[in-house]
This record gives sequence, structure tokens and C-alpha cells, in this order.
Amino acid sequence: MHERLGDKLPKFSDAHKELLRNSLDFVGLNHYTTRFIAHAQNTEEIHFYQVQEMERIANLGSK
Repeated sequence: MHERLGDKLPKFSDAHKELLRNSLDFVGLNHYTTRFIAHAQNTEEIHFYQVQEMERIANLGSK
């Protein structure tokens, strides 16, 4: 993760890590969607799909 995102990831001090430790019991989130994707070659542009090295071909959603 650090190799791909570098300084885009937040950095936490030891004090902040200690505040977060055991602060939650459980957090759950479900999100469902359908997408057709293909492998994308490295590009200069960085956003969600390029970070994952994929290209969105189609997005199928319910109306």
C-alpha cells in the first residue's frame, strides 16, 4: 500500500495511535456495485482506478 500511495496515506503519531487503539468494537460497511474492468498500463494520472492498475470499461447499476 505504501509503495503505491506513498504520502497520500495519512500518518499517525504514536499519541494518535494510542487514542485510536480499542476505540471501536466493530465498524461494518457493505457497498455493492458491478463494474467491468481491465488491466491498465502505468499512467501519469493518479486516481482511484490508476492506483489499482485497472481501467473501468462499464458501470452497471440499478435504477
